[in-house]
Amino acid sequence: MRLYGFSADKAYPLVSLRAQLLSQASRSALRFAIGMAGFAGSAVFFSPQAQAACTVTLGTDVQCGTTSTVNAVNPAAPPNDRGYSFSSPFTAHLAIDAGATVSGFGLAIENTGNGAVMVVNNGTISVDAGNTPTAGGTAALNIDAASNLITYTGSGAITNNGSGDAFAIKQNGLGSIDVDATGDITAAAGSGIVVRNTAASGSIDVTTGAVTALAAGMFGIDVQSSSTAGNLTTVANGDVTAGNTGILGRVSSTGTGNIDITANGAIDAGNGIIAQNLGNGSTTVKAMGPVTATMASGLGVFAQGRGDVSITTGAVTSTGGQAVYAIGTGTGTGTIDVTTNGNVSGTAGILAGNSGTGMISVIANGAVTGTSFDGIVANGGGAVDVQVAGTVMGARSGLTLIGGGGGTGNLSVTGAGGFVGGSDDAVNIQNYGPGTVTVDISGASSSTSGGGIVVRDTATGGNIGVTTGAVTALAAGRIGIDVETLSATANVTIVANGDVKAGGPGIFAGLSSGSGNVDVTANGAIDASSGIVAGTVGTGSVTVKAVGPITATTGRGIDAESSAGNVAVITGAVNATAATAIFALQDNPVGAGTINVTTNGNVSGTTGIQATNLGTGAITVIANGAVTGTSAEGIVATGNGVVDVQVAGTVTGATRGLTLTGGTGAINVASSGAIRSLSGLSSDAAIETNAATMALTNAGSIVGTAQFAGGATLFANDGNWNGAGGTSDFGGGASRLVNDGTAVGGNSAGVAETTQWTNLFQFTNQGTLTMADAGAGDVIRQTGGNAAFATGSIMAIDINTAGQADRFSTSGTATITGATLTVNAAGGIAVPGTRYTVLTADAGLTGQFAALTGVLNTAFLRLVDTYDTNNAYLDILKYRNFTDAALTRNQIATAGGLESLPTSGSLYNVILNLATDVQARDAFDQLSGEVYPSAQTSLIEDSRLLRDAATNRIRAAFGIVGASAAPVMAYADQTYGGAAGAYVSLDPNTTAAVASDTDRFALWSQGFGSWGHTGSDGNAARVDRSTGGFLAGGDAAIFDTWRLGIMAGYSRTNLDVKDRASSGSSDNYHLGLYGGTTWDVGGGTLGLRTGTSYTWHDIATSRSVTFPGFNDSLKADYRAGTAQVFGELGYGIHAGNLGFEPFANLAYVNLRTDGFTETGGAATLTSASAITDAIFTTLGLHASGEFTVGEMAATVRGTLGWRHAFGETVPLSRFAFAGGASFTVAGVPIAKDGLILDVGFDIAIAHNATLGLTYGGQFGSRAADQSVKANLAVRF
Repeated sequence: MRLYGFSADKAYPLVSLRAQLLSQASRSALRFAIGMAGFAGSAVFFSPQAQAACTVTLGTDVQCGTTSTVNAVNPAAPPNDRGYSFSSPFTAHLAIDAGATVSGFGLAIENTGNGAVMVVNNGTISVDAGNTPTAGGTAALNIDAASNLITYTGSGAITNNGSGDAFAIKQNGLGSIDVDATGDITAAAGSGIVVRNTAASGSIDVTTGAVTALAAGMFGIDVQSSSTAGNLTTVANGDVTAGNTGILGRVSSTGTGNIDITANGAIDAGNGIIAQNLGNGSTTVKAMGPVTATMASGLGVFAQGRGDVSITTGAVTSTGGQAVYAIGTGTGTGTIDVTTNGNVSGTAGILAGNSGTGMISVIANGAVTGTSFDGIVANGGGAVDVQVAGTVMGARSGLTLIGGGGGTGNLSVTGAGGFVGGSDDAVNIQNYGPGTVTVDISGASSSTSGGGIVVRDTATGGNIGVTTGAVTALAAGRIGIDVETLSATANVTIVANGDVKAGGPGIFAGLSSGSGNVDVTANGAIDASSGIVAGTVGTGSVTVKAVGPITATTGRGIDAESSAGNVAVITGAVNATAATAIFALQDNPVGAGTINVTTNGNVSGTTGIQATNLGTGAITVIANGAVTGTSAEGIVATGNGVVDVQVAGTVTGATRGLTLTGGTGAINVASSGAIRSLSGLSSDAAIETNAATMALTNAGSIVGTAQFAGGATLFANDGNWNGAGGTSDFGGGASRLVNDGTAVGGNSAGVAETTQWTNLFQFTNQGTLTMADAGAGDVIRQTGGNAAFATGSIMAIDINTAGQADRFSTSGTATITGATLTVNAAGGIAVPGTRYTVLTADAGLTGQFAALTGVLNTAFLRLVDTYDTNNAYLDILKYRNFTDAALTRNQIATAGGLESLPTSGSLYNVILNLATDVQARDAFDQLSGEVYPSAQTSLIEDSRLLRDAATNRIRAAFGIVGASAAPVMAYADQTYGGAAGAYVSLDPNTTAAVASDTDRFALWSQGFGSWGHTGSDGNAARVDRSTGGFLAGGDAAIFDTWRLGIMAGYSRTNLDVKDRASSGSSDNYHLGLYGGTTWDVGGGTLGLRTGTSYTWHDIATSRSVTFPGFNDSLKADYRAGTAQVFGELGYGIHAGNLGFEPFANLAYVNLRTDGFTETGGAATLTSASAITDAIFTTLGLHASGEFTVGEMAATVRGTLGWRHAFGETVPLSRFAFAGGASFTVAGVPIAKDGLILDVGFDIAIAHNATLGLTYGGQFGSRAADQSVKANLAVRF
């Protein structure tokens, strides 16, 4: 390389000298030669301890080459350093070649003349461990100049492993300092690079690579300027590590130069970057890489003068002090700008202070944390602007902002971030100047022990606007958003876009005086001791808009107050558990401000809404949701002007729904919702008003009484008003009640209620006036005026069987014009001849009802309206007999029996009050007791079971065609016999199963059962029946050709008449005689079978009677007996294995039933005894056939016939109700004609066993009976 030095008149090339100094003598000779050369005309150079590693020309140039290896370590003899001193007007050059290493006790160069110093280091400069630099200074490299430029360039490293600094530069004169050190700078025990100048010096410009100075108290880059005009610029392109401060830049108090520090790498030190400008220049610090401070501040600027301060940084972390601070103590207009582009954390996050009037700007694009103090503190005399993109957190406050005290600037806090406080507020802003305050943040803010967002303004302050996200301050008594000003002209605007939770009020906005307005909007939920408190002591307006729900635990939900201006509240749901939900006040008696309250959600508090206007302005309350007063009224409105209340929801109060006072003004109430007391009782107060005029229009529902005081009152009821059982006072005068909806005077069917309308000048019914509540006896009494029932209007009342009716009564006149009287007699009406009073007019009645509707008539009674001078009546007339509603024989008979009852009887009057003929017919059918004659039908029909059993046994005994082959018991025979191959014992003294046609004395038994029904004939209902039992008998031959027997048995019959809710059972005990004979006639056999029987019946019945207004359960136990005589004649013939017998059968049946009286209620029947006779004839054919199946003998048999009944085929019973005449009821008829069908077979399944099966049926047009009999006979 070639370096150029400068003499007084020319430039010459530096000649590289390579000298090997082998002895002390040679070194001394070299010193002498160089010294003489310098004296002869170039620069003066003194280096009593110079090393041979560096070569000096005859000028002012020093070059350290790559062969420098001598004395690389600390020798035992003289110090091994290299110090070069020049006193020259020319530039002194020092060059360390690439690859060269200068080590030992340091390297120094100085020019005490007027010339500059230029150092180029592309090699390595180092001080060995344990060495103390002695080469013209205490650093590994020392550069000094008396009065000219100092420059340093190169990529070489500078390392001091001994004591002292790595790199020291001092400008003692007029020159500037320009350092561009791209190599690493390292000091083991001292600072990395130290730069100084004097008051006369110029600028300092230092650019470095990595710098390391880890010893305690040492600086990485220490640049301090005493210049009065020069600038200080430091650029650290590498990482800086230091035991004390990473980068220090300082300008003395006499200077006007600027400080500009840029750290492009990371900084890890006790203090990160410190810039101290004690003069009036500007200060700029940029830290692009992360800054970590372990001892004190991460990055700080202290400006004593009037210059601007600017800090731009990435991430900053300080464990022992503030993360970032910028302090301006001057009184000028200098500004403070702090921008953080990474996360910042320290004992305090960011401190920005300006004692002058210049603006403070803090832009935090990352999170900011103050671990022991505040997150951000901005304190200035002028405008202050804070912008946050992340969360700002402080152990005390998230943000403390103070400004405006010395200037006119505005204060603003904006951004998407939020603030978190610990022991103090999340945000605390104090404005001491006339500027505005603006807070517009969308992030969440909270504090553990302090308030949420607190803003204060002085008497000179400007407008305050606060827009936030969610705010939380849950400590007792702490306010979520707290804005207060003493300004006489400022407006306060608060918009909470997130939920607000607080231990004290959620939002507080206050003006102490003046004409400013207060405007609060809560778009999120509020959960606090009090919801929103907004007020002004001045003349401005107060507006509160709450979209989200408000929950207040101890105070009011919304409190909005003004001393003279308008008050407006628009809110959603509000719930205050211990105070008024919404309180609106204008407290200036001469103020003209209005009050407007609109609720769009449900509102609940001890009082729901309280609006008070002490001035002349109007009050308007619009309740679109429910309003509830848990201890007092739902809505209270008190004013001296117009009071306008509109209700679309439900208004409920513990004392009353509405209390309205209008003074000399008018009260207007329009309700499409509901108004009522908290109890919900119609007798409790719902509305109370007091005004010169009052107009209430109800299109919804009012439950409770009304109390109107003052002048003219108009109550226009277009909806539903229920004041039943209470007293409503209309205040007299020209008071009017116009009912176009429904006015209710009855609630409970069990209580007769009296409803009073006092001091009512005029009642006009154009809608429905109802006392109908299913209980008669309610009264509406009007006093103080007249009543009118207009065309199309309705009065609805109840009447009852006791002769009571609901009634409207007025102390004045009553006029009826085209009105309708609707009558509810669902509980029945009284007996004929009863008169109900339904309307009374003390001063006279004019007109009549145009129509009667409702339950006016029963099936037998009719209501008609009649009138006299003062009353309207309803009279009861019987216009029809019971039998007029009956259709069937039994209905007519029963109706006649009921008609004979005393008219005062309960059953008689229940029938009178049946609404329709259909109900009456159903009642007649249920009361008829037809189960009893229908039971006779069943017993007579089942009498065939005994006839058939006796006849079949005689036929079997003679082996007649179609008879069963089942064996019987007889004394033994020693032979086989019978078609089925009967086997008998060989012992004649024992009994055994023998063939059914044995001629010995025979015993037999059989079980039987049947089920069937008799259908309705249009009079009596269908009967279903079933019978099961057994018979046993014995017979023997007499007179050679005759056979005579006796039988006995038991059965049980059950019957059910479902359509009459009736059922019964009979235990039947049977006894009978039977006999028969045969004659051979021609080629066949003529057979005669005959018999008689008697059955004793024990009968039990039960039935239920249920129809409108009546219910009874009835039972009866009685006896009956059935006697019958029967006979059958048949002629049997055979054709091979087949046999046929045409036959004719005749039976006479007599049934006698005892009289009885049912147990039960009013429907109890007494029945006389009855006798029913019936004759049955049957013509038919018996047939049978014998054949074998394998080796088994079998018999197939059957009967087909036609039965006809004569005599009393419709059983009758004669009944009477208690106190009434008798009547006759018919049961279901006995089938007159029917088909008889029996089919069966017997088969000898073994030589000693016979299986038999028989099916029997009887089928008529409305009747059917069927039976199945199976038997297995085994002979032993």
